[in-house]
Amino acid sequence: MLVEDETEIGSLVSDGLTAEGFSVDYCEDGDAGMEHATTKSYDAVVLDIMLPGKSGLEILKQLREGQNNVPVIIITARGESDDRIEGLNLGADDYLPKPFFVEELVARLRDILRSVPMAPGPASPPIWWMLKWTGKPGASPSCAI
Repeated sequence: MLVEDETEIGSLVSDGLTAEGFSVDYCEDGDAGMEHATTKSYDAVVLDIMLPGKSGLEILKQLREGQNNVPVIIITARGESDDRIEGLNLGADDYLPKPFFVEELVARLRDILRSVPMAPGPASPPIWWMLKWTGKPGASPSCAI
């Protein structure tokens, strides 16, 4: 899932991730992002910090308080080290400052997804994942964000 309030950035990132084999649910505000994060299953979440409604940090905090360990990459234009530190301390798996190349986000997502253990069986991810595995056993990951 991608939660980004800047429509142009959200569209570019969503299109880039889709081109790389990810299936993306895109939300433009924190309230919609929280709704999706708690009612749908994903393998990873890409989350802006400054959002209308709930902030990205509030979403992250609520996910972790609810024992949801979905991998989260924080993206933000705010370059303050305090923001990065707070996001990482709340349980973000990575942080990417804006502007960034979609290729770097893809590389970071793939790295995070490689580090999450797969459950036994053919391409069956753990139930708590937030990106859905859509590939065949032995194939490169193709996931839904």
